[in-house]
Amino acid sequence: MKHLVICVSGFALLWCADYATAEIAISLDKTSYDSTENIVVSWTDGPGNPADWIGIYPRGLTPGLGSSGYLYVNGTQVSTVGVVDGSVTFTPTFLPGPGSWTAWYLLDDGYTPATEGVDFDIGININGLIDSFSLDKATYEFSEDIVVSWTNGPGNPADWIGIYPRGLMPGVGSSGYLYVNGTQVSTVGVVNGSVTFTPTFLPGPGSWTAWYLLDEGYTPATEGVDFDIGINIDGLVGSFSLDKASYGSSEDIIVSWTDGPENATDWIGIYPRGVTPSSGSSAWLYVNGTQSATAGVVDGSVTFAPFSLPGPGDWTAWYLLNDVYTPATEGVDFTIINDLASIVSFTSSSQFIGDDPITLSWSVDDLNGNIPIQSLIIEDGINPPIEVKALTSLDVNPSGNTDYTLSLNDGADTRLLTVFKDTGSNATFSLDWTTYTPEEDVVATWADADGGPTDWIGIYKLGDTPGSISSTLWNYLDGTQVGGGFTPSGSMTFPPLPEGDYFAVLLLNDSHTIAQGPIRFKVSLGGRIRIKVTEISYDQITEQITITWTSRPNKTYAVFFSDDEQLNFNADVDDSVVSGGDTTTLTFSNPEPGTLKLFFRVLENEL
Repeated sequence: MKHLVICVSGFALLWCADYATAEIAISLDKTSYDSTENIVVSWTDGPGNPADWIGIYPRGLTPGLGSSGYLYVNGTQVSTVGVVDGSVTFTPTFLPGPGSWTAWYLLDDGYTPATEGVDFDIGININGLIDSFSLDKATYEFSEDIVVSWTNGPGNPADWIGIYPRGLMPGVGSSGYLYVNGTQVSTVGVVNGSVTFTPTFLPGPGSWTAWYLLDEGYTPATEGVDFDIGINIDGLVGSFSLDKASYGSSEDIIVSWTDGPENATDWIGIYPRGVTPSSGSSAWLYVNGTQSATAGVVDGSVTFAPFSLPGPGDWTAWYLLNDVYTPATEGVDFTIINDLASIVSFTSSSQFIGDDPITLSWSVDDLNGNIPIQSLIIEDGINPPIEVKALTSLDVNPSGNTDYTLSLNDGADTRLLTVFKDTGSNATFSLDWTTYTPEEDVVATWADADGGPTDWIGIYKLGDTPGSISSTLWNYLDGTQVGGGFTPSGSMTFPPLPEGDYFAVLLLNDSHTIAQGPIRFKVSLGGRIRIKVTEISYDQITEQITITWTSRPNKTYAVFFSDDEQLNFNADVDDSVVSGGDTTTLTFSNPEPGTLKLFFRVLENEL
């Protein structure tokens, strides 16, 4: 059992109580399963929430969006009632298939674990599901058919043969497939049979594995069979070459060939060296030299201009057939070397402007002075541009949020950097605190804003820039993520955040234009003491008393006093002290001159 101590302060007394709380336990019926077995997950002393659920994730992955399998504690995928002590059964249909996994008890439709996860493994049951599974050979040319055969299969109409990259377990997105009837439409089961993959249904050169998969799912009936597809270089093109092997980043690259097959949709693709052609080339052109296929070219060349190339690095050019990823010959390696100066970094010593200047710093790659730099300009959109070619840093102290642009050689390369001025909470935009615990909501309030239907409030981690990185939390001013209507004044509540430093901003019209803020705040396990007197002093000559306490922005406070030990606090010094922010100080005359002992109390006024 765990123990939770709850303490409540009232006047001068502190009352504490010790409560026993149950610790949830989660377990599996065993730690290793065949792919055809059920998995039973049990727990005791659960909180009894109807929307608590069991999630399965790849081992080592923290729970979040996209579980590999889940059931609510009622054993279904629709939450109804909570279960304090219970179990759920995952049938193979609800399981992710072979691999190493972790089961988690997760709270209330979220991703917060109630306890540590439990690891388990799912293997492949090879006992009797099929007798044999084989290919007609182990290595193929890309123009060859591949024949996959099996004996004594289960005879399911929706069993299928899937091809995946070697080392990848079956899942969504096979590289090629056929049902056991030899087509891509399931009709009848086949106990003893074979299917033939023609090149059209194959993924192209590379190292692959064929799997017999059960009943339209991803559960293997046996171990996969590895095979390789190579490149047939016999006669598809006479030659394939580049005009040289190394290029500057400002140079054209010319790719030539002879005796091509004259397909209008043959194309030249550029890929990182070592990557087999597939979707997502780094650059490409059809054999007519454009990105619109028109006519085939038997003997020809295409020219890649620098703007269409991927930039410095090691690359391979491929002649690829007929709008797919099948090479007609071996690829040709080449290298692009930077011959243009570029901005490497542009940073600030602080994201937020304080009383002292901050330092903007930058570095430029000019190959140790071998690439000429004509100009390097910093602009802020307000003051005249500054030439900083001879500098590596500059101190600035803007009065508000400012965008700085560093421009190299008349815009050949640019970087944008934004620095912010912490506005703190004010009458037009505020937070209820500047320090929160990880269990506390964050409340933002605004007044007299434009309040458009797509104006929004975003919360960002310190160091993130709106527009460059997504917000951590956000809502439109109507409190939804749909938007609509006009809300010039209002407030909204954001859920608790993990420990860290953050800032909040009010932004306009689905953009990243800041209308109000930013307001910096912190989330800390230490939290804060909501009202704590941090300093008190008394000047005997002037009889002036000064009290300082912790406070919240945009609040008012009342200071009471008592001159006896009954602590009645029936009289006030000031009942509307305006907050000074995180701390507030009040200096006042002794309300009871000559009294030897006084007691004071500070209270926050309710709105």
